[in-house]
Amino acid sequence: PAWYEWYPSLARTYYEDITVVPGDVISATVTARTPKSGVASIINTSTGEQASVSLGGAEYASLCRASGEWIVGDSSQPNGTEAPLPLPDFGNVTFSGAFASVYHPTNPVSNVLNIVHNGTTLTTVTTEYDTVTIEYIGK
Repeated sequence: PAWYEWYPSLARTYYEDITVVPGDVISATVTARTPKSGVASIINTSTGEQASVSLGGAEYASLCRASGEWIVGDSSQPNGTEAPLPLPDFGNVTFSGAFASVYHPTNPVSNVLNIVHNGTTLTTVTTEYDTVTIEYIGK
């Protein structure tokens, strides 16, 4: 499922009626309206499905407005434990137009992290200006 997270809160899925399958082209935008409120929107441009959620209130931490993340990750068990599920071989995932900025796009990529399980690196990441490509290399 497509999901969002306002750290340190837990990740939450968008509406259940938006589906994302391999090969779909997705457009996502997060807009901070104030330091404690905003809107997260997603459009599956391959299917036309879209969803958005307003974020804000006492349960949300103040936005640092200093970072944004593009994540391909492994899921936790559905019972809410932190134990990760096996990472599927997703091939390559590319994020383009990947900018995080308070006022306008600047230096979009600064930190790259790979997924590592039990000492085995499962992904490799390459970047080029506003494009991030994650490749599954695990076995």
